[in-house]
Amino acid sequence: MTLTPQTATNRIIRELCESEIDLDRTLARSASLLSTMAQARVDTGAAFAEGQIAMMHVVRSITALTEARANLARTHGELRKLGEERADIVLPHESKGSLSAVEADIATAA
Repeated sequence: MTLTPQTATNRIIRELCESEIDLDRTLARSASLLSTMAQARVDTGAAFAEGQIAMMHVVRSITALTEARANLARTHGELRKLGEERADIVLPHESKGSLSAVEADIATAA
């Protein structure tokens, strides 16, 4: 089955928003992990060096996730510009800030 421009747009919007949310959740989990690791070191009286390399890896992961999230935001902006230039699709209003709001806008536009 071939996608219509509107169906493709709706699918891309939904998947992009889901990806953004998933990255935010992973970023939050990683930050929580780092916090727990640091607190565990304090609470157990471990030496500063214990677990330091592992913590540095988590920090690098957080940095990479933050960069990935920024790239998704850039993708979102580029796709929005493309969508605004086209006359054959309807873009949802995204200021409500949630995936369910975007899905409701898509359903309304359909």
